[in-house]
Amino acid sequence: IQLLEGLLESWTEYRFNVQSLKSWFEKQEKKLHKYQSIGDQASVQNSLKDCQELEELIKAKEKDVEKVGQTGLSLIHNKKEKVSAIIMDNLGELHQSWANLDCKVCQLKILLQSVLDQWSIYKEVYEDLNSYLMEARYSLSRFRLLTGSMEAVKVQVDNLQSLQEELDKQEIVLNKFACVSNKLQNECYPTVTEALKSTLKEVTSRWNSLLEDISEQLHSSKTLLQLWKKYKDFCTQCSATVQQQEDRTNQLLKTATNKDIGDDEIATWIQDCSVLLKNLDTAKISLAGLCEIGEELKQQVDSSAAATILSDHLSLCQRLSVLEQALQRQQAILQAGVLDYETFVNSLENLEAWIVAAGEVLNGQDPNRSSDLSIIQERMEELKRQMLQFSSMAPDLDRLNELGYRLPLNDKEIKRMQCLNRDWTMVSSQSTERFSKLQSFLLHHQTFLEKCETWMEFLIQTEQKLALFQAEMFSRQQILHSIIIDGQRLLEQGQVDDRDEFNLKLALLSNQWQGVIRRAQQRRGIIDSQIHQWQRYREMAEKLRKWLVEMSYQPVTGLGNFPIPLQQARNLLDEVQLRDRVLHRQQGSYILTVEAGKQLLLSADSGAEASLQAELIDIQERWKATTLRLEEQKKQLAFLLKDWEKCEKGIADSLEKLRTFRKNLTQPLPVHHDELHSEQIRCKELGNAVEGWVEDLAHLTELKDTFLPYISADDISILNERIELLQRQWEELCHQVSLRRQQVSERLNEWAIFNEKNKELCEWLTQMESKVSQNGDISIEEMIDKLRKVLTFLLIGKLF
Repeated sequence: IQLLEGLLESWTEYRFNVQSLKSWFEKQEKKLHKYQSIGDQASVQNSLKDCQELEELIKAKEKDVEKVGQTGLSLIHNKKEKVSAIIMDNLGELHQSWANLDCKVCQLKILLQSVLDQWSIYKEVYEDLNSYLMEARYSLSRFRLLTGSMEAVKVQVDNLQSLQEELDKQEIVLNKFACVSNKLQNECYPTVTEALKSTLKEVTSRWNSLLEDISEQLHSSKTLLQLWKKYKDFCTQCSATVQQQEDRTNQLLKTATNKDIGDDEIATWIQDCSVLLKNLDTAKISLAGLCEIGEELKQQVDSSAAATILSDHLSLCQRLSVLEQALQRQQAILQAGVLDYETFVNSLENLEAWIVAAGEVLNGQDPNRSSDLSIIQERMEELKRQMLQFSSMAPDLDRLNELGYRLPLNDKEIKRMQCLNRDWTMVSSQSTERFSKLQSFLLHHQTFLEKCETWMEFLIQTEQKLALFQAEMFSRQQILHSIIIDGQRLLEQGQVDDRDEFNLKLALLSNQWQGVIRRAQQRRGIIDSQIHQWQRYREMAEKLRKWLVEMSYQPVTGLGNFPIPLQQARNLLDEVQLRDRVLHRQQGSYILTVEAGKQLLLSADSGAEASLQAELIDIQERWKATTLRLEEQKKQLAFLLKDWEKCEKGIADSLEKLRTFRKNLTQPLPVHHDELHSEQIRCKELGNAVEGWVEDLAHLTELKDTFLPYISADDISILNERIELLQRQWEELCHQVSLRRQQVSERLNEWAIFNEKNKELCEWLTQMESKVSQNGDISIEEMIDKLRKVLTFLLIGKLF
């Protein structure tokens, strides 16, 4: 019985082991069938790893198969042939199952390794392609910024051509990627195949889009380069033309300032000046063509280059304008000189002719010995008219002398002027002297009553024409003196009946004469006073007018018309402020001039009043215009420089913010879960704070754009570079913030996965512990396999 029981137990164990092995082989067959469904790279890696582990288990199972075989052989020892055949068949099937499973595992392992190699190639090529496409796209985006100069655009064309050639060379990589992708599509299950097709389509689309964008950008850049060349050639031509006109103008102006320039040369100069001014008009037309090309070019370049183009054009225009003003000013001076010279020559000839005629009057014989008093009186009237003409024409001689002092006369003309003044003095004095002699002779032949009648007529005329009295005072006083002497002689001779009344009348004549003299002197005093007031007003008005004209010729150079350097704008503000202070100091002179003019209006006649009123209005309007212009220029410059300082302060504040944010980002990334949550909140707050940089830079850009019409391209370019650098730094900071948030999120996700797997492991261990304690019929291999996978995941965590 014990033998049979032992034998039964052996057969039972044999049958259990055989059945367990068969079940294990069948289970592994099903697993292998699952592994034959190929997915993505990660699933292939897992399947290959499982195959390797299964291969090791199969090798371990070989010993179990041999052990079962030995047990089976021992059981059929000395047994019936039928029993032995069944056992041998079972053992043969068992060995065959093991061998088949081992062979399938090897084949599947080879297949999976091949597919995994394809996936590795696929990933490597994809990463290379993706990296190249990103770099090429980034390079293309950077090339779009190179429009600021012809040299930059030429570099851009070269870079784009190089990029296009490189892209053509890299097409081999794209073809390789397509080939590997197609192979994988044939091996993988449908969902992975669709993903591969989508990826291939997306990469091909990006490739074609990049190629198309490069071609379009290359075409645009070549077109822009041609436009730049056209502009540069035209600008060089215009600059050479302007330089040529400057050389001609300087030479012509140098000739005009020569002191020895003659009348014929002045006429030639004025004609040459007119020709040169016409050439300047032609140059202006050329600059208008340059402006058209510049406007077309400005639409395709950045703001800094546009400002440079505008500055070049306005600079050339300003140079032409300076030349035109200098020529017109010198031409006006010479033309005024020519007009003054013509006036001088005409006046000199007229006065010379008149002095000759006056000399001819003196050449006539005086009737000193004539007994006919009417002839003497006619001669005296002739001399008197000549004396009055001398008096009335004295201002003409003064104006002629003034012109002579101002004009560059030659020796001949100087001698003519000297002769005229000498002859004038001589003929004038001779006329007076000969008139006096004739009057003495006439008085000698007149009776006392005739002298008195002549004197009374003279007094009546004098009262009516006090202004002419001064010219006749000496000769008329001679009449009074003769009357008094004759009267005293009559008294001495006793020819007067009432001596007292006669003396009283003689005294009355003397008193009347003194009264006339006093009234004439008072009138002369009033006239002299008014003349002095007029002279004083003229001096002040002329001085003020000249100053106002100088102020009107000293505007803020080019402000708003063409860009100027920043330092020049600062200097201009100082200059305008200085002019403003000078204007305030001149205000007293302005008030005195206007008040003097108003006082003269009270005594001026209608003609003089209208002229003086117009002159005062002109002075007041000029003063007001100068004041308003200075105030406007001061405000404009002050606001401009204040905005510039505001822009610089904005850049400095933005850089300070950048330093603060960067300091926060330099802190090491935390590891613990709670710290990561806090860091995530801090990154979110930091991201919200960083978002304000867009508005700050937009405001700075708006401020910069307002400077374009006023500040030179060099200063704008420097400011623009600072703003662009600031923008790139902010973009980099935003990228760093985004990257940090992503890193924190990834670590938190890894923590979440770790916690989930950890929880899963704990639950699984609890279940296994319960199963093992309740049922010993558990596959130890499956438990070890599952436990190994979970622990491997937990131990390979990238963060730990």
